[in-house]
Formats: sequence, C-alpha cells, structure tokens
Amino acid sequence: MNALDDGDWQLAYDGSGHPTIHRATLTGLKKGMHYRFKYTSSNMVGESANSTEATLLCAATPSAPSAPELVSSSTSEIVMQWEAPAQSGGALIETYEIFYK
Repeated sequence: MNALDDGDWQLAYDGSGHPTIHRATLTGLKKGMHYRFKYTSSNMVGESANSTEATLLCAATPSAPSAPELVSSSTSEIVMQWEAPAQSGGALIETYEIFYK
C-alpha cells in the first residue's frame, strides 16, 4: 500500500486463517491521497497471480453546502447562490445538484 509512487509494495492485510473475510479496513492513510491496491489469494498449492490494481482515493463525503440564497427573481425565474461546503472531505467538489418542488 503506497501512495502513487514507485516504492515497494507493503503488506496491508494478512488474511491467514480467515478465508471467508473479503473486506479490510486500513487506517493511518492521508486524506486526499490516492493509493494503489492489489491482492492475491492462496491455497495449499500456492499463491495466485496479482489481481488487477485499483487506485482508490482516501476521502469522505463533503459537508453540506450553505442554504440557497435568493439573488433575484422574476415571474418565470429565480437566480440563487450558495457557499461551498466547509469541508470537502479530502477531494475536490466536482458538482452541485439543485432540486426543487
């Protein structure tokens, strides 16, 4: 488990004795960093080839943006604005969705 670099691979989880567990939690990672992961499986004959690598981002969902504020309106439209979330969760905000009813 390394950030995206050319360093050596490190063992992040040893599932010896737990063949039915297909989930692992890794702690101590840095927010906003991408990490590369791969895994293998083993049986009494030997170890498999590596899985395909996956690049995963260590981030959480962002906090909510501010409430919409009216900028202007007419008989057929409303212009609004809002502040970005205080916490991005460690990743860039990529989009906003506006819902109405």
